[in-house]
Amino acid sequence: MLFNNDMKRLLYILFLFFCCLAASAQTDDLMILEYLDSYSGNGGAIKIYNPTLDTIDLSDYDIRANNNGGGCVRTTPLSGSLPPGEALIGYFGSYITSNNCPPGDFNISTCGWNGDDHIGIRKNGAYVDMINNPTVANGPNVNGTFNGLLKTHIIRQNSNCIRYTSTNASDPNSWPADPFSVVSGWDVFSAQGSCIDSITNFNPTSDTTYVTDTICSGDSLLIAGVYRDTVGVYYDKFPGVNVCDSVVELTLTVLPAVDTTIATTICSGDSIQINGRYYNTAGTYSDTLSSQLSGCDSILNINITLLPVVSTNDTVFKCPGDSINISGNWITAPGEYRDTLATSANCDSVIITQVYNYPTRDTVLSQSICQGDTVVIGGSPAFASGTYYDTIPNSNGCDSVVTVNLNVLSQFQTNDTLYTCPSIPVLVHGSLTSTPGEYRDTLTTANGCDSILVTQLYNYSVQDSTIDTTLCYGDTIFVGGLPVFASGTYSDTVQSSSGCDSILTVNLTVLGQNLSRDTIYTCPGESIIINGNPVSTPGEYRETYTGFNGCDSLHIIQLYNYVVRDSIINISSCLGDTILVGGQPVYTSGTYYDTVQTAQGCDSLLITNVTFTPADFRQINRQICEGGSTVVNGITFTSDTVFSYRKPGVPGIDCDSIINVSIQTIEVLADFDWSNSLADSSVVFFQNWSQNADSYEWFFGDGDKSRSTSPSHRYTKGGVYQVTLISSNNLGCSDIKVLTVTIPEEEVIKLFIPNSFTPNGDGLNEEFLIGYTVSGIPFRIEIFSRWGEQVFSSNRMDFRWDGTFKGEPCMEGVYTFRITGFFDKKGFIHLIR
Repeated sequence: MLFNNDMKRLLYILFLFFCCLAASAQTDDLMILEYLDSYSGNGGAIKIYNPTLDTIDLSDYDIRANNNGGGCVRTTPLSGSLPPGEALIGYFGSYITSNNCPPGDFNISTCGWNGDDHIGIRKNGAYVDMINNPTVANGPNVNGTFNGLLKTHIIRQNSNCIRYTSTNASDPNSWPADPFSVVSGWDVFSAQGSCIDSITNFNPTSDTTYVTDTICSGDSLLIAGVYRDTVGVYYDKFPGVNVCDSVVELTLTVLPAVDTTIATTICSGDSIQINGRYYNTAGTYSDTLSSQLSGCDSILNINITLLPVVSTNDTVFKCPGDSINISGNWITAPGEYRDTLATSANCDSVIITQVYNYPTRDTVLSQSICQGDTVVIGGSPAFASGTYYDTIPNSNGCDSVVTVNLNVLSQFQTNDTLYTCPSIPVLVHGSLTSTPGEYRDTLTTANGCDSILVTQLYNYSVQDSTIDTTLCYGDTIFVGGLPVFASGTYSDTVQSSSGCDSILTVNLTVLGQNLSRDTIYTCPGESIIINGNPVSTPGEYRETYTGFNGCDSLHIIQLYNYVVRDSIINISSCLGDTILVGGQPVYTSGTYYDTVQTAQGCDSLLITNVTFTPADFRQINRQICEGGSTVVNGITFTSDTVFSYRKPGVPGIDCDSIINVSIQTIEVLADFDWSNSLADSSVVFFQNWSQNADSYEWFFGDGDKSRSTSPSHRYTKGGVYQVTLISSNNLGCSDIKVLTVTIPEEEVIKLFIPNSFTPNGDGLNEEFLIGYTVSGIPFRIEIFSRWGEQVFSSNRMDFRWDGTFKGEPCMEGVYTFRITGFFDKKGFIHLIR
């Protein structure tokens, strides 16, 4: 801020108060510093000075020459520009020759120059400064010199900052209409031998306040009605009374925004803390930091690159109970095992090993035998109750275990005693015998084993005769007329005193059967010879043959098949690869069969399901600007093309990809034409004919621009303008077209604003209004009192203000106005009653 609010209000009130009493000191436009009327002949000269801090464009200005109160009026337009603090000399007639002066900068067109005439500077038709009142034909009293403009050289004093802008003789900013009123503020010299040269000594006394202020980059500060956002020295003026304008010199410092960029990398899954915030994803982030010293924000840009974690997968099969070495550790249990290694980028590389056990199929069998029998398990005989194991290797090289739970069933024995006459047989175990002795009979119990019945036979004492004989098991003899087929003593009786017969004793021996057992394993489908016949079906088989004692022998064979299981393998590969199945190359998907031998020499079927995966087809479509390029697969392309290439896959993980690429070049063509509005030739309509573009930027040559597709634009000055169109698309392609637009000089929009009016009821100059050359443009005017209160506003260019507010007459004094819309003007209006 330049001043606090109280100081501003005080200065403003004082300024308005003194402006009501004296002429307004104005140094914000061109001024006349020197006037010279040639001492001899008909000629003169003036010095025009730029007291402002800006370069003034002179094309809006002209010199108005008025002879003898308006008898002859001539206008001389100005051109070019006038930098701050510099002056131009304009002359007429014999000024140079009569005074032997250096040449001036421009010639003034006038009918004469003899001290009674008027010379003035106008801007857009309104006076900004003048010498003498144009309505009179006499010379004024200048600083006590009667007819002070005739053959004199007058020079503006440093205390005189008044620009004479009014032709009303009663106005403080006007030259008087009579020759007696004194015009002060000028030094008067004789014109004889005097010249106006380029050296300017005008240095008005001013009340200058020096202020410094600081803003942050991106902010702005309102200075003299303009928002400033760059470093520099700026000025604002307040009209003075005893001195020239009061000037506030503001030195503005712009503290730059401190942008800091941090580029860092993190591993995938990690995070990084910057300024109290954690980041774990790749990208560019911005953080705004507040400086405790300057109070300005600084931008922290964080570029984070995410380094991937390299993961490798492996699968291992083993036999149950075996162990394998993974990363230096011996592993026996199936599962997933991870080993973390550090890569060159210091990120983790993970090797994931999945361990599986080959499937084994253990078999548990339960078998019972009778006491005294024998069974072969794992190639060894077994005859006692217990658990026996047999190990059989499978197709994976792992052992399958056959567990046999063997149960030996016990025998049962029963004892009995019989007496008989030696010759009288009794039935013993189904056989008649009279021979004393112990007799055994084997019976089959419910569990299928033998039960022994022991019978002790005694004879009564008789006179006996004995015969010993043998009999094969299953044969029969007759003793005493009875069939006998079991071992024993048989009698044919003769009655004795004991009631027993004399006994003919037959000692019969039944030769036992020769029994043998055997267990045989064969491959499924194979056969062995039993009883002269081929046999392949598992089961129990019996063979009978004659033994060494001439009796039959029994051979029991238990036939089993080895367990043979087919194996199924699923294999996946990429189309175009070759794999071996059963030693043969395979190129197509399908199911393939192969016969392999087990450890027992049996055939086992290996079933292989093969699947070939075709290549992955992908499409890349790219567009580039005409003259641009793009890189595909390491090759740079600059024109339209279509091609394909193969991208190898990761071995063991994925297959090759076929990449189809289409590249298209896009050319943006900028083109437009223009036409003047029929109603107002200062308005130009632009028609956009650009091709392949979707955004546009127009530069109209007068400092304005637009982003519309086909805009219209109003020019405030006649002239020739270079209009530029930049057409672009979303690819960044662009093209430029430049055309020349001509605006007729007569169509320049001008405003004519008076600086006073007199609403006093005399019918003259009763209302405040403005003149204009073009209507129908955006317009708004606001008028404020010396205390900043708005007393009038209108959106019409043909407004009229009668000097009242809320129906009451406003007090006499100076009021400020501001015009916005198409224009941005402000100034003062003096209400005189």
